[in-house]
Amino acid sequence: MLNTSSHQRAAARRLDTVLGGCMAICLAAMTVLVFANVVLRYAFNSGITWSEEMSRYFFVFMIFFGSVNAAMLGKHISVDMFVLRLAPGARRAARILACLLSLAVLAILAWGSWELAIINLQSRGPVTGFPLWLLFAGSLLMAVSIALITCRDLWRIWNASQNAHDDQENAA
Repeated sequence: MLNTSSHQRAAARRLDTVLGGCMAICLAAMTVLVFANVVLRYAFNSGITWSEEMSRYFFVFMIFFGSVNAAMLGKHISVDMFVLRLAPGARRAARILACLLSLAVLAILAWGSWELAIINLQSRGPVTGFPLWLLFAGSLLMAVSIALITCRDLWRIWNASQNAHDDQENAA
């Protein structure tokens, strides 16, 4: 693991707590809305008209929060079966390439989210009237956040490879 300062670790723990709390709030709100709607429909033959739509929005934002949290903690799925068999230098190169490809995909996602947010400035949810541009702004924020985390990871990988190169030169 790469070295980080205690301040960075403390900030990461706080952000992990905040993101986890946001995910928990979204999950709790979804659960309450869906449960209340089911009870109202089957017990009282009524329901909450906006429950399904808001549950969907909470789910989308829970995914956004979770994606940033997973990126921050390095918990996204990766298949490293091939990479682990490479020599250390090639492994670093593969990790750098993966970060660069991730940044390219995140740039496309951010650009597309921005475009969709602009297109949907006047659009509203059919039942709730929720401004739909907020969904795309959330996607944009997620893409930018993960891109910043990926840049941090790229910086750490690059510095680790430079430090290893400097150590080899000093040993010779």
